[in-house]
Amino acid sequence: MNYKIKEISQIVNGSTPSTSNSAFWNGNIIWITPKDLTNFSERYIYKGHINITQEGYKSCSTKLVPKGTILLSSRAPIGYIAIAGNELCTNQGFKSIICNEKVNNFYLYYWLLKNVDYLKSISSGATFKELSKDTLENVEINLPSLTEQQHIVNTIGTLDDLIENITNQNNKILEIIENIFSNLKESNIMLKDICEIKYGKSITASKLDNNNKYLVYGGNGIIGTLDDFMFDKSKISISCRGAASGNILLTTPFSTISSNSLYLNLYDESLTLPLYSFLLKAGLNNYVTGSAQPQITIENIQSLKVPILDDYKNNNYDSLIALINNNKEKLNKLNLIKQDLLSKYF
Repeated sequence: MNYKIKEISQIVNGSTPSTSNSAFWNGNIIWITPKDLTNFSERYIYKGHINITQEGYKSCSTKLVPKGTILLSSRAPIGYIAIAGNELCTNQGFKSIICNEKVNNFYLYYWLLKNVDYLKSISSGATFKELSKDTLENVEINLPSLTEQQHIVNTIGTLDDLIENITNQNNKILEIIENIFSNLKESNIMLKDICEIKYGKSITASKLDNNNKYLVYGGNGIIGTLDDFMFDKSKISISCRGAASGNILLTTPFSTISSNSLYLNLYDESLTLPLYSFLLKAGLNNYVTGSAQPQITIENIQSLKVPILDDYKNNNYDSLIALINNNKEKLNKLNLIKQDLLSKYF
């Protein structure tokens, strides 16, 4: 049976307290912005980068929403989606969807994931597109019985459990890496002194496929596969265009990096892991220029001072890279299965 989203939920807008009033910030009320969902791959979100105070909450029109509410970013960009893991509020970049008894909130969550392109297509705006509350409320969705909804949620949810477990494993490995390389010594060495910085390959969307052998990395991670590759070894890539600018990735061997990213050809590849660890903490988002079209250029970062890395040359560290990349390949396969299931059910 078809329902409009407003018939199966309540949609709540968010808001932002004045940034010039310090009394509104660093309180105990959880407040989420789309930035908090950049590179976010889990289902539940529990906190953002900054909280607001009770005074800040009262000063604006944001509303606390309950655990289980679907958070859908509705501008800059459209289509980040997560589920509130606890009571929280958001800025104006979200439409928060509180489901009623007619729909399983995870069912609607998965439906939205599958239909992000459609939501973008019905959004409006000249400079920045935005999905309005009225437009979203009138989107129609076909709902099976609650029993069937639960079956679908259980099937995809079990896959998501595996995806999140492997993601957590990689996060633990990154903690190990951070601990190993936590005492890097400062130097006057610049990034351009230890590597060649290049732009990735321009790839037309029609060439990307999910059935080929070799992974392709964009600014936010794996974007598809090709039947050929650029590199036979792991590379450090830096997202250089759009909202993800400054994002650091370590690619798998036998992969390609798209033109939305820079990549580093190290003169000494044994420095890959310590440099990767350093760049994760270097705050490359501070090197982003442009507001309408954020970007990082080679010129922006080539003079970045890097620490002394030679003390950490050790082939044993290659096993950590192998663990991370093995998990990435597992995640890619699981995500492909997930996409197939989303296409089947929605």
